[in-house]
Order: sequence, then structure tokens, then C-alpha cells
Amino acid sequence: MNILYTVEKALNSSFSDFEDALQYFSATASNCDIIITRNAKDFRQSLLPIMSADEFLKSLNKKIAINIQLAFEVDLRLRKVFPNYHIV
Repeated sequence: MNILYTVEKALNSSFSDFEDALQYFSATASNCDIIITRNAKDFRQSLLPIMSADEFLKSLNKKIAINIQLAFEVDLRLRKVFPNYHIV
């Protein structure tokens, strides 16, 4: 990440808050997938998804639950095809 380029983009951006602009352009330069903040309203022009910490943790919990369900389904299918199959 080129720090000077990021600072220049932040200075010349339409963000009203310089620190928010720095966070945003640092995130985009670092190929982040999401910005987690208490002030979502400050990132209205963001092209990245914006979440609060609570929203992010809830989304992780959903993904974990889905992955656990998928693991159980795969396990059941494997047990049907391979009766002696056991997870070690």
C-alpha cells in the first residue's frame, strides 16, 4: 500500500471527515472486504459494505451455523455411502 497515495486520496475526497477518508482508502488499498465502524453514516459513499461490530458478529454466527449444518449433512451422506466411515 502506498501511504502517500492513500493520504492524497483522502485529502482530495468528498469525505467530510479526514480520518474516515483515511480509513476508507486504506481499506480499499488493502483489498479489505468490509469496514466495521460505529459510524456507518460517515461511510455512505463507500463502495465497500459497512457494518457495526454487532452486525459483523451476527453475520459470522450465521456463517458458522450454515457451515456446521453443511458438515453434518456431508457426514450423514458419507455414512450412507461408507458404513464404516468415522471422523477421526
